Formats: sequence, structure tokens, C-alpha cells
Amino acid sequence: MAMTLDIKSIAIFLPFVSACLLGINYTMNGRIYLSVSMPTWICVFSLTSLVVAVVLHFLSPLKINFAPVFLWPTSIYTVISLIAGIGTWLLMIIVVQNISASYAAIGEVSYPFFTVLFTYFIFQAKEIDVSTAIGGMLIMIGSFIVITDKIKIGG
Repeated sequence: MAMTLDIKSIAIFLPFVSACLLGINYTMNGRIYLSVSMPTWICVFSLTSLVVAVVLHFLSPLKINFAPVFLWPTSIYTVISLIAGIGTWLLMIIVVQNISASYAAIGEVSYPFFTVLFTYFIFQAKEIDVSTAIGGMLIMIGSFIVITDKIKIGG
């Protein structure tokens, strides 16, 4: 019996790869922010993202097309996503500059709980079940324990 891999089989593991890359990102950012200002880093990151987008446009079937961004309701989703994304980025830069990448990552690990919660309330998605709710609560409880302990020891 031969096992075939399709994109869905591979995609199941990609969040873990993404989490690993985020760990590297936070670790490096903790050092970068010691000598590079927030506006400078935002420019470097944004210019790099622009280069990646142009390369994807020319070397893949993915094309740059701004038209759908301005259609309803995608335009509203885009504005909210940009505000939330940029706000998150700025807040995490402040955290990493003032506390540590490890602490920032522990707090941010609670985002899956909020993703499920917002998906349920905003889009009425029924992805939440008992195991998802319990897992989300355990993540929140674990983050809370780490954060409150960090506060108690003065850090």
C-alpha cells in the first residue's frame, strides 16, 4: 500500500514549521531591536516583503491583483486585518524591546483561542468543539500562569 502525499497532508504540518520560524523571528528580533529602531525595521521588513511579492508575481501562478481588495466585503476584512496585523506587530516590537522574545512568545501563544473565538462570533463558523474549547482554555491557562509568575518575580 503506497502512501501518497497531497497538499492537505503536508499542510497539516505547516503550522508547526510556521511556529518554528516565528520562534527564530522573535529570537532574532530581540537582538535586532537592540540597535535598530522600530521605523527602520518596519521599512526593511516592508521592502523585503515587496520584493518577495514581486518575485512571486513573476515566478509563480500567483499574480498581484488589487481589484478584489476593494470589493465588498473583502475591503472591510482587509482594513480590519491591516489594523490588527500592524497593531500586533507594533505591540510585539514594544514587548520584545522591553522584556524578552521568550516572554512575548508565551503571551502570543494564546492567539489560537482568540482565532477560534472570533471566527465563531464574527463568521458563525462551527469549528469549535469540546476538544478545541478545552485545548484553547489550556493554552490560556498556561499563558496566564507564565505571565502572572513573570509579574510576581518582577520581570
